Amino acid sequence: MNRHWNKPHFSTSIETIKLLIALTMLFACLLLSSIAQSSTNIDLSDEEKEHLAAKGRVTMCVDPDWMPYERIDEQGKHVGIAADFMSEFQKRIPVPIELVLTENWKESLEAAKSRQCDILSLLNESPQRREFLNFTEPYLTDSVVLVARNDVFYLDGLEALSGRKLGVVDGYVYEEKIRKQYPEIIIIPVKSVGDALRKVSDGKLYATLDALFIITSSIQELGLSNLKIAGQTGLDNAFRVGVRKDDPILLSVFDKLIKNLDDTTRNAILRSWYTLKFQHGTDWRIVWRVTAIAIIILCLLGYITLSTRRFNRKLAKANQAKSQFLANMSHEIRTPMNGIIGMTSLLLDTDLQPEQRDFTETVQTSADGLLAIINDILDFSKIESGKLDLEKLSFNLRHTLEDTSDILALRADQKGLEIICQIDPEVPSLLIGDPGRLRQMIINLGNNAIKFTEQGEISITISLKEDLDSEVMLRFSVKDSGIGISQGLHQSLFNLFTQADYSTTRKYGGSGLGLAISKQLSELMGGNIGVNSTPGHGATFWFTAKFGKQSQINQETKPEAQTSLDLSHCRLLAVDDNATNRSYLKKVATAWGCQNFTEAANGNTALEILRGAAKAGQPFDLAIIDLLMPPGMTGEALGSMIKQDSEIGDTKLIMMTSIGSRGDAARLASKGFAAYLYKPIKETILKKCLEAVVHGRQLEGPEVGSLITRHSLAESYKQEIRILVAEDNIINQKVTKAILEKLGYRVEISANGQEALQSLQSMPFDLIIMDCEMPEMDGYEATRRIRAWKDGEDEELRQKSNLPIIAMTAHAIEGEREKCIEAGMDDFLSKPAKPENLAELIKIWLSRSDVIETKTTDLQPRQE
Repeated sequence: MNRHWNKPHFSTSIETIKLLIALTMLFACLLLSSIAQSSTNIDLSDEEKEHLAAKGRVTMCVDPDWMPYERIDEQGKHVGIAADFMSEFQKRIPVPIELVLTENWKESLEAAKSRQCDILSLLNESPQRREFLNFTEPYLTDSVVLVARNDVFYLDGLEALSGRKLGVVDGYVYEEKIRKQYPEIIIIPVKSVGDALRKVSDGKLYATLDALFIITSSIQELGLSNLKIAGQTGLDNAFRVGVRKDDPILLSVFDKLIKNLDDTTRNAILRSWYTLKFQHGTDWRIVWRVTAIAIIILCLLGYITLSTRRFNRKLAKANQAKSQFLANMSHEIRTPMNGIIGMTSLLLDTDLQPEQRDFTETVQTSADGLLAIINDILDFSKIESGKLDLEKLSFNLRHTLEDTSDILALRADQKGLEIICQIDPEVPSLLIGDPGRLRQMIINLGNNAIKFTEQGEISITISLKEDLDSEVMLRFSVKDSGIGISQGLHQSLFNLFTQADYSTTRKYGGSGLGLAISKQLSELMGGNIGVNSTPGHGATFWFTAKFGKQSQINQETKPEAQTSLDLSHCRLLAVDDNATNRSYLKKVATAWGCQNFTEAANGNTALEILRGAAKAGQPFDLAIIDLLMPPGMTGEALGSMIKQDSEIGDTKLIMMTSIGSRGDAARLASKGFAAYLYKPIKETILKKCLEAVVHGRQLEGPEVGSLITRHSLAESYKQEIRILVAEDNIINQKVTKAILEKLGYRVEISANGQEALQSLQSMPFDLIIMDCEMPEMDGYEATRRIRAWKDGEDEELRQKSNLPIIAMTAHAIEGEREKCIEAGMDDFLSKPAKPENLAELIKIWLSRSDVIETKTTDLQPRQE
């Protein structure tokens, strides 16, 4: 029987060219090769021969409408690729393979499940099918593609079908996989491939899918000219023989049949269905036609190659021009923005009338929003050009989260929201990765949570997903109690310039870039991102990321590792109306050895627990109390009642609050509180606080004194530290000097690099903040000259050559940080620099040098 497979009609495209090339190569192989006779012998064991003889026959079910793989023709015969393979198998076994007729594929599956047939001729393996079938090794493979109408531009994988109708033949293994991996797709069962294609053609379905060869032959056979192959699915078919579960000997027989099948016979079967078949030797007319087609193809490929090269050159020039434009615009915008944001921050710290404060806060909010958009656009341009790279730096995860929570806490506090940060104890602190990009993702998700939440809490949680010896995979989640997101919009949220709907942008603002950038970053970090949400019940955005672990030596020598807090003998009571806060306190206290941890949701319950424990002779050592616990008594009132009660008055008290005001510390100290800390609860601060309160230890960090606060050591040493600022812009000089002096540092200003060198030679400094673009001598050259002093003869200059230098520049494009580091600078801060970011960076670099050690030796902590 002569069987022909004709390629379907395609418009001129790259796919057409690839198909013609494949045909050309195949014809060439046919002209050069001869058909070899395959052996029909198969080495069956005695047990297998006896088993087949006892059976007398092998019954087979097939798909009655699945061409070119297989079907039942008008005479009731099994035809197609699978039928030809079964014919070859029939030659090699001594019993007949008999066909069991069914109406459709689903009926064939049911027949196999009920053991009405011994084998299924051609199918994919799946968990559900493994319940009633065993599977041979694959004997045929193919790719699965998507088909849609011609007016659909392109489908970038199955994820592009979110919320749309996809036709899948009832009983196909694809349905099981898609429902599990892509629950947003609306799957519509159909009777057959032809039925699915007709419904797509009529607009009743958005798309369907099946194996490439089935789709192309079916479109050709049905004459559906308004359909096209619209994308790949990422699914691959590995077709096998399915053998009934209770017949392992028959499975062994068919595995041998497949293994025994030689490549010549296999290729001959495939060629008979996928290519033109030569019947009487070589048809030279076809050869010449193929040769002519090959020449045309080569010409087309040459033209396409030249066109592509010209296009790529133009594209490279355009990208270079765009990058230069963005660099210039970034510099020009950020310089005045630095003045606006810096001055408004300073203005808000002065005494203002209510109306003046409202106007100033509006200016600051608008400036922050504009800066966020500028940063997003720059990141977007890097994504477009494929230049969004990650750094590999050693950092402390817990410190990074605490610094990030400070930024989010201010906005949360302004809306009356509580923010909670939790890191599971098994998560390592000392990691290798890009803390800046990690901070950016957490802030993106945190700001979104705050933006869409009017009341309740924001919870940031970090957990260990997988420990990979030298690396860890972490899961970061940000949960809110806000407006929520409908199921159909989950996937599209991570596309560029997308929000839940246009009214969202009007009401809440935003560029729609933050989540798309976070998605790119999480994928660069070896993870992914997603959201779980229902409207009206909040949302949980999560992402995973992979980080390296710092060496064991680092883990053991860091101060955090050397300090051990033992709460094994401490009875601790946590009083907070927020269950998440209580849960977190219990988790960290248990990790530090606390075996007697008790919770109370309000003041009255806390008093009952404390008094009951005291009467039982097991009084509590410590109570951690929230300030605001509506309704009922406040934390302050509860503390006063505890201290006035002689039975429980010895209980040490720590106050936690998310809203603090001037005078709180002095008032709480007078009422007997031992410590006063702000939320979100920072693990490192809490640990140091407990060391002092529970064990009476003198701390090296900022929490010492009669009332322990985060400011206990605050300004005592800062006036001894002198910072040099090299900056040519007068407004930025004023802003930076005012910020630094308000932080408590002594500041000197130089207008360019040359003046900075002269100032360094004449005065002592502890740190340098260096602008990059300055007249006479820029920051790069000034830094190189400072670092060159280490090779000179002047001992004083050699010591100054190691001073920390922080670049503070309006350039914020790809490669700028590397350029600064290459020049010899230690760190990089882009303008406009927020006071809190500048303060944190200065603190980091002063702590890395010996400045703090040498200047705080004899200082006493300031009482608050």
